[in-house]
Amino acid sequence: MAAVQRRYSVSLLLILAVVAGSVSAQSLTGLDRFIATEMAKEKAPGLALVVVKDGKLIHQRGYGYRDVERKLPVTPETLFAIGSVSKSFTVLTLGALAQQGELAWDRPVKSYLPDFQLFDPFATEHMTPRDLVTHRSGLPRHDGLWYGSSLKRADYYQRLRYLEPSAEFRTRYQYNNLMFVTAGYLSERISGTSWEKLLQQRIFLPLAMTRSYSDIAAFQQDREPALPYVTSDKAGTIKVDYANIDAIAPAGAINSTALDMSRYLRALMEGGRFEGKQVLDADTVREMQTPQMIIADTPRYPELGRGQYGMGLSLATYRGHNVVSHGGNIDGFTAYLGWLPQERVGLVLLINQGSSQLRSIVSQRVFDQMLGLKPIDWSSRYAADKALRKSADAPKDRPEVGLRKLGTAPGHALEEYVGRFEHPAYGAIEIGRDQRGLTLGYHQKRIALEHFHYDVFAAPEDDVNPLAETKVQFNTGIDGEVSSVAIVMEPAIDAIVFNRRGGEEMRELSFLQKFVGTYQLGTDTARISLQDGSLVLGYNDLPLRRLLPLHGTRFGLEGRQDHSIEFIAKDQLAYRRPGGASVGSRAVGAE
Repeated sequence: MAAVQRRYSVSLLLILAVVAGSVSAQSLTGLDRFIATEMAKEKAPGLALVVVKDGKLIHQRGYGYRDVERKLPVTPETLFAIGSVSKSFTVLTLGALAQQGELAWDRPVKSYLPDFQLFDPFATEHMTPRDLVTHRSGLPRHDGLWYGSSLKRADYYQRLRYLEPSAEFRTRYQYNNLMFVTAGYLSERISGTSWEKLLQQRIFLPLAMTRSYSDIAAFQQDREPALPYVTSDKAGTIKVDYANIDAIAPAGAINSTALDMSRYLRALMEGGRFEGKQVLDADTVREMQTPQMIIADTPRYPELGRGQYGMGLSLATYRGHNVVSHGGNIDGFTAYLGWLPQERVGLVLLINQGSSQLRSIVSQRVFDQMLGLKPIDWSSRYAADKALRKSADAPKDRPEVGLRKLGTAPGHALEEYVGRFEHPAYGAIEIGRDQRGLTLGYHQKRIALEHFHYDVFAAPEDDVNPLAETKVQFNTGIDGEVSSVAIVMEPAIDAIVFNRRGGEEMRELSFLQKFVGTYQLGTDTARISLQDGSLVLGYNDLPLRRLLPLHGTRFGLEGRQDHSIEFIAKDQLAYRRPGGASVGSRAVGAE
């Protein structure tokens, strides 16, 4: 009798599980039609969606095309870039080190990395691994430093010291990718292995995420990759190049499929457990979902509650229900991972369209249906918001409300603007000249510049060039020479100033050696010598100063703004400074 009762109980449980699963699936009735309609509105190429309820996968489907031209369909196994959803993976790699006692979340980063340095000395001494992954460093995004760059991960780490903050340390939530790059770099320095190997060993392998990668080469070689697209009102849907962001991978370079990501989602929803095993550190998973920093923005709609940030995950409410989530955007791709922890409902949404509004429209529709609530027409709301924003833009034929001063001319001949300009963190920009006018080159991208007003030039609109609509302000020194370029690279702070620097030809020893010698300028003596591959100036008894190549045979003085040395003729030197200029000749036989 007992055995019969046990069999009856097991059978009943199986029946209830099947019924529960079918009820959950029925909650998504009409979703496919809704998604198809919204994709058409947004001109989205393709989309993959998985939905999880009570630890079970209840919906998996691909929509549209991963390759529009060849009409190759999206499936749940199509590979997409997940962008900043990668940040939660980086937190878990650090968590694995914390679990082993190799890292403490609240110990200063400098105790692990003695060479760690930020612009703010206080932040340098007190920044912790927890601060790195909670967007409270005081730094704004500074994405122009890495976007399109070919620098290495260690290079970004070393350049942090030159990046200006826009808030006091730990006082304001400011999204920052470079802090997550630093978190990945920290994990490498502690473990002695690459972040990529930690990711593979600690997350991908335990979760059997066999179609997930962290480099662009693997993405392109996969059997079912989605192509990246962007959509604009003018040009429609355009295929763009894959973005190689391997160097900042800890902040956003993971590529995965909807099915692989569903395994990751289930593990996070279950406190790090997957298929009966604890595969992710439970303490880290819990801390990731614990509020660490308030997001001060006020939501536009009452259904969207105020946000907070955990560790690599965002925390908010939707129609009164707690939501844990993170979005991702990178060239041609949009991603979303999110769940309702109390209701045990979650989803992964992957789209091969950059900055797609479908991320919000579809995810909120799924939550509406799974919660049994009357769906909100988010599509119409967001379309109305877009139209409202567009209506506020000042028309180009209304200069009185715009930024442009009409009827002005450049202060220099175009050739005088041409050159190389450098910033210690952002690197070099190149101002060139072609038949049409000036050009701007930065991070392997180039675009034309048109005169805007006075000494300001602007790049035209372009749907795929990241330099589009960049305004470049040329600054003139007291001596009348173009000395620097100012570009708004980070809206939260003043324009980044790139100082004029000479090209590589001005750093060649054969070029520099021609100017070595002692020059007599009236009663003053200028001694030009070579040290460590650079010219240095010894002026009378003053400390030596390095000469910085500018252009031609003109050099700036390190640490002395508006001072310059120019070798103006054979054996002659001109020393320009705010108080005037001196000319001297090289002493015969002097070295």
